[in-house]
Amino acid sequence: MPWLTAPTPSPPPPPRRATVLVVDDEPVNRTLLKGLLRRNFDVVEAASGADALALAPGGLIDVVVMDIHMPGMGGFEATPLIKAAAGERYLPVILMTASNEEALLSEGLARGADDFLLKPISRTLLEAKVNALLRAADVFRVLRDQNRELTARRAAAQRDYEIARGVFDRVTRRSRLDLPDVIAEGSSLEAFNGDLLLAAQAGSKLRLLVGDFTGHGLSAAVGALPVSEVFFAMTQQAFALGDLVRELAEKLHRMFPRDLFLAACLVDIDLVSGSLAVWNGGLPDALVFSGNGELVARAPSRHPPLGILPGAAVDRAVVQLPFARGARLAVFSDGLPESRGKDGTMFGIERVERELTAAGRVADWTAPLREAHAAFRGLRAVEDDITFVGITHTPALAAALADEAGRTSRGRDATRASLHVRFDASAVKRADALAPLLDLLATPALFGPRRVDAQVILTELFANAVDHGLLALDSGIKETPGGFAAYHRLRDERLASLADGFVSVDIGLVARCGGKAVVITVADTGRGFVPGEQAAQGCPYAKAGRGLQLVRALAQELDIRNGGTTVEAVLAMSPVPRTGGRP
Repeated sequence: MPWLTAPTPSPPPPPRRATVLVVDDEPVNRTLLKGLLRRNFDVVEAASGADALALAPGGLIDVVVMDIHMPGMGGFEATPLIKAAAGERYLPVILMTASNEEALLSEGLARGADDFLLKPISRTLLEAKVNALLRAADVFRVLRDQNRELTARRAAAQRDYEIARGVFDRVTRRSRLDLPDVIAEGSSLEAFNGDLLLAAQAGSKLRLLVGDFTGHGLSAAVGALPVSEVFFAMTQQAFALGDLVRELAEKLHRMFPRDLFLAACLVDIDLVSGSLAVWNGGLPDALVFSGNGELVARAPSRHPPLGILPGAAVDRAVVQLPFARGARLAVFSDGLPESRGKDGTMFGIERVERELTAAGRVADWTAPLREAHAAFRGLRAVEDDITFVGITHTPALAAALADEAGRTSRGRDATRASLHVRFDASAVKRADALAPLLDLLATPALFGPRRVDAQVILTELFANAVDHGLLALDSGIKETPGGFAAYHRLRDERLASLADGFVSVDIGLVARCGGKAVVITVADTGRGFVPGEQAAQGCPYAKAGRGLQLVRALAQELDIRNGGTTVEAVLAMSPVPRTGGRP
């Protein structure tokens, strides 16, 4: 069957012959050179240096063979101009002369010539020199192309670094490091710090995380985003320190290869009770000093770094330490004691303790350590990232924490009953996940005539936390033709592949709105809602967020905070008349 016969492939085109430009004012000489070259090369002729210069920029000439002595523009004058006209392309030039004077040859090389031929010309030597320069031109061309590729990749990598730097900076800016008597210092080995420093307030407590990812630079700093998401979300929701440790361990174990883990020290600082809760996995000892500089306690590493073991296998036990008025806490990464001095020896943990003890009652109690470390290292390059945090228990710090707790707390609520439920990834996937809570809200004795409204509010806030927080869906999809179907297809795909993260629901009965009220708080560990100040900038929740609009219409108060990861609705148990034209 002829129609099944495979077509015969066409032969590849023959390789292009190199083109040699012969430049000489004597026609006889040009004819002689053309005869020597035309067996293996294409030949183009020029009668002067000016004519040769006009042909150079076209890219058709591969080698120039040119006489030194010509009327007008000779070989010496034409060579640098031809090189410049060729641009970034390497165009070799061979100069011809009847003299082998050393000064003459030296001047030709100084003008940019690549080689010389002595007259009379030998065919063998001429072809050998042309072929050698063609090979050099090929090498130059490969190097030029590789340089272009490297330049393009470097530009792309720089753009990626700038984007990642912006994300990393936003992560670190969320930390409460602007408090009085909190000292945070560090240095980076590369553009990105492999160390991580996070601080957040939960009520009147301050929670601290000092971490050191394996490696340096972007490969290490990439872990900052998932760690910070879990840290801030669970701290805001007042999860215990041990619960936070296990969640961080589980997330890192799932997301990253086994050789990327986080040595970390996490501390809960309670100035009201004057105590510390410390979990240390892989960092140097956390040190506690009295007000006069005496080392009174240490919290050594008792656990493997986060990410090596799954969350369920991690010991979440913490060490409790006293932290009285005037006491000082020092937490630092191993880059500080492992710094090497001019003689190659390490700075050492003993020297760190000695310098901090020597500070005594000095207000800037980290200054002696900072100065001693700089003098020890001298001009030796930094070998690792360094992070140091020092916190002093002072009335100023206690007042700052108390003021912030007063601004953010819901202290006006007299809580009568409360319930906290956490839905992990597997629970979120169940269609009936909310059923027990909806049944609870349907209880007439507890929620009275507003029980249906409470069910609607919980359902909408939970759906928004899952869709826009954990699944990062855009409600704007619904406004396109066929958008609802596309939205739900995408939702099903992302929900099926959801492996981590969680949504927490808090339901509380409180004294509010002139009587009883139910407070429903839904938080997620994803991206949450877009904050209110961005809603006017094309935010999908402003136009397509009908569920949130319904919640606003039903609830007496609606508070979206923490970058949109937490939404709180307050619903009066009896319908409250609205004023001011609000629907």
